[in-house]
Amino acid sequence: MKKNSILWIFSHSTYLERYAGLIEDLKKKQIDTKILLSVSDSDININQIILKYKKLEIKIFKHNEKLYFWEQVLNYSRIKTNLNLSISFKERYEFIVLPLRNIIDGFLKDKNKNGWRIAVSRVPSRYKFHLLIHAVGNRYLHNFLHFLAFKYFIRDKHLYKLIKEQPEEQIFFTYQGPQAETNALIRICKSLNKKVIFVQHNWDNLSSKELLYLKPDILGVWSYQCMIHATTVQQIHENSIRILGNYLIDQHLDFIEQNYLRHEGYVLYLGD
Repeated sequence: MKKNSILWIFSHSTYLERYAGLIEDLKKKQIDTKILLSVSDSDININQIILKYKKLEIKIFKHNEKLYFWEQVLNYSRIKTNLNLSISFKERYEFIVLPLRNIIDGFLKDKNKNGWRIAVSRVPSRYKFHLLIHAVGNRYLHNFLHFLAFKYFIRDKHLYKLIKEQPEEQIFFTYQGPQAETNALIRICKSLNKKVIFVQHNWDNLSSKELLYLKPDILGVWSYQCMIHATTVQQIHENSIRILGNYLIDQHLDFIEQNYLRHEGYVLYLGD
């Protein structure tokens, strides 16, 4: 392994664009940084993005849709069986069961044999997998589903091969909730004896979006509050947590300092 070298994995080109400046800063500090970028069929501008950042060492790999589906199902089933960990989990669960309630309401309103078909047809297709989640929300079924999924589905042979080929022993991953690579990446790194570091991307990653099943070696968070979320909600030991600050806000502050500090009357609003 080269000294001061890391591999950074991005699950979407959006995150590459947001952290490209950080990668460039690392290279200026003589930290050799290579990039693996997940690409899906919807990334229509990927060639332009790679051309834009041609100075960075980027390899692409195909987004695993099947793995992403299982990550979503398993995550929501974990949330359902751990609603006590976060108020946000309870709110997210309400969102999960809403399509089911729509079906029940539709059946009650139209009690003929086609009532359930009509109700199901009103549920957006992207929400229908939530019904599966609700069905497997029983704790025993949930545990059995996890056993099957991690034995047969939570695997990415192509990603495994790519990481194995890289000499870097420190793997960084921009973490922003349930993604196709989340648990598969942790499994891969542990099997290859490589250290995996998750870097928090959104403010609510740790308190509302996902309940991590496998834990990274290191979790980089924005603030002390985020560290509390990581320990109480995600149940990650504080020795495995580092408060890094927020690189994205640093970019905003740099922009303000360069363009607006000489004026008065400006208010910075960072919303979501």
